[in-house]
Amino acid sequence: MNPILEVKDLNYIYSIGTPFEHQALDNVNFAVNRGEFIGIIGHTGSGKSTLMKKLASDCENLGYRVWRILCSSDPASLDGVLLTRRGAPTVGLLDGTPPHAREPI
Repeated sequence: MNPILEVKDLNYIYSIGTPFEHQALDNVNFAVNRGEFIGIIGHTGSGKSTLMKKLASDCENLGYRVWRILCSSDPASLDGVLLTRRGAPTVGLLDGTPPHAREPI
């Protein structure tokens, strides 16, 4: 099966070259196939929102239309993102941890 979204070796480092430098994403790899559901689960500060923000930004640069679902309790955080492109299936990623967890639609 051909994935509708594939992420390979995704990295993100905050505050490069400062005492606050922190590797938020370290060689993240995953694929999403048609019909699959993805929940992003991890403790506070593990990189869930960073992953969704980086993916949203990269996908916008590739011509995707991106919807960012903002967290009502933390405006710097995301509850999820939807990625669409003409002729391609919509991909949604959701933060699966409280207070972000969503009931199935």
